[in-house]
Amino acid sequence: MNIKISIANIIISFCFDDEKFLHIIQKDFKNFILKTQKEDISVKLVKVSDYEMIDGKWNYFFVTKQEQKYFIKKWDINGYLEDKNGYFEIHEDVLNFHQLLKFILNISLPNYEGLMLHASTSVNSFGAIIAAGISGSGKSTFAKKLKKETAMFEDNEKYEIIHDEITILRKEGSCFWAYPSPFNHNPKHIVNYSEPKKVKYLLFLKRNDEKTSKISKLRYYKEIFKVIFSYDTNSLSQYEHFFNNIEKLYLSTNIMIFNYSLDDCLVEKIKDLC
Repeated sequence: MNIKISIANIIISFCFDDEKFLHIIQKDFKNFILKTQKEDISVKLVKVSDYEMIDGKWNYFFVTKQEQKYFIKKWDINGYLEDKNGYFEIHEDVLNFHQLLKFILNISLPNYEGLMLHASTSVNSFGAIIAAGISGSGKSTFAKKLKKETAMFEDNEKYEIIHDEITILRKEGSCFWAYPSPFNHNPKHIVNYSEPKKVKYLLFLKRNDEKTSKISKLRYYKEIFKVIFSYDTNSLSQYEHFFNNIEKLYLSTNIMIFNYSLDDCLVEKIKDLC
């Protein structure tokens, strides 16, 4: 069996022989499934069924291969992705496709002028506002507050949320665009758009006495590495792509340190950035 999904216009084809895989991918990624088009990345999935649980639990378990036992954690990614071809073994009781897809994208995005950030994304017809920060910095609160404040605006001005946890950006032309993805913490607040939105602002959220201000390059690098997903590869060229994309984001995007409180009017504070 074969199924294709498109995340940030990167088409990933999954090949497998277990129908359970098909049902889960159709359920979890239904808004991202493609019927046609040539894939960018091809991945084979193999179900691990011969295993030995530890203490009656499968948070950790042993798998026997070629008469040798391998110790595996519940959420381990077991496999590889090389030259746009991948092979992954998935435990039959885990089926953690979200984790696997994040792994594949994290490796692949640098080649497509893309980055994956720990951030929420709010969009209207004029573009996207990315609110980035460490856990507890107020990313989801920012997005929900902005949506609530603009609920009575004209349709083209009101903000909707396309991410509240993980944002995928890709550079096209002279700027970066925010793409919808299935990686959301609270899906009931989310609206999936079929097209990307141009990034208007990247805001690093702060909830202290620090003033809202344009970011310096040195500060940008300190902040971006707090929210960018870790990257691990043996390829020097891959690392070059990765760091080049971080540099391009700084050069092409309005980036600010942004301080707000629950009593603030976000719409007015964002207007003041212009």
